[in-house]
Amino acid sequence: MRKRVPGAVSLCMMAAMLAVSAQGMQTWAAETEVQTELAEETAPDPEEKETESEAKETKETKKESSKESDSDSAESETESETSRVGELTFAKCEDYINIRTEPSKKGEITAKIYNHDSAVIVSEEDGWYEIQSGNAHGYVKAEYFAVGEEAEAIAEEVAYNVATVQAKELNVRDNPDTESDVIEVAFLQDELEVVAYGEDWMKVALGNDVYGYISADYVTYETYYPTAETLEEEAIRLEAESEAAAEAAAALEETETETEPVYEEEYIEETEPVYVETEPVYTETEPVYTETEPVYTETEPVYTETEPV
Repeated sequence: MRKRVPGAVSLCMMAAMLAVSAQGMQTWAAETEVQTELAEETAPDPEEKETESEAKETKETKKESSKESDSDSAESETESETSRVGELTFAKCEDYINIRTEPSKKGEITAKIYNHDSAVIVSEEDGWYEIQSGNAHGYVKAEYFAVGEEAEAIAEEVAYNVATVQAKELNVRDNPDTESDVIEVAFLQDELEVVAYGEDWMKVALGNDVYGYISADYVTYETYYPTAETLEEEAIRLEAESEAAAEAAAALEETETETEPVYEEEYIEETEPVYVETEPVYTETEPVYTETEPVYTETEPVYTETEPV
């Protein structure tokens, strides 16, 4: 018998072992790859770490920003409760208040704002308002101005409401009704003072205590308030008023001259009396005596005798 059989067996066994070993190596390699893949999948990515870190920082920043925003909004709410910037205010005084170039009595006076004139508050500083009123801009003492509800009450009192006609022709009627009589006709861009405003109609003043109604659909509506005047505007106004007063006085004088009768006084020249002294003339006349002799008439008495009975 050949003794190579065990060798062949051994070779076979070795081959089997090698095959098994190869399979094992393949299995181990496969498991290693799987483990590596799992490790790669489960291992934290540096970029992801950075992203998460950035996300955390962003969240923290947002929280801080939110806190700051809340704080700012709270401060702004507090300021809005006390600040009057942007509000409409009205002067309250006997005559007028000076508007100055700076928030101090040393500031130069550039304008005057009269009682119940309006202004918009631009800023506040140490008891002074910076205001804009018409063409006037400057600083005034805040204590002389009405704000809040007091200002609203004055606004209703001094408001001048104007309706501007937007139609070519617009009827003004005696009642708020299209069937009522037309008492006047307004034309494009005419401005009418509004004294009352309903839902569809406006009551307007026509002058001389005459009022009418117009349709609100054909006009624009605006509210005006009296404003301050600069010193230049004041000078122009005073000059115009002076000229108007002089013209009125001249016209009145001319009228009086035409209507009043003219009396001409005659002056008689006074002369002093002339006294002529003359001596009295005495004329002596002798009395004339006429002598007449008395005439005596003698009559004899008549005696009548009667016998006693």
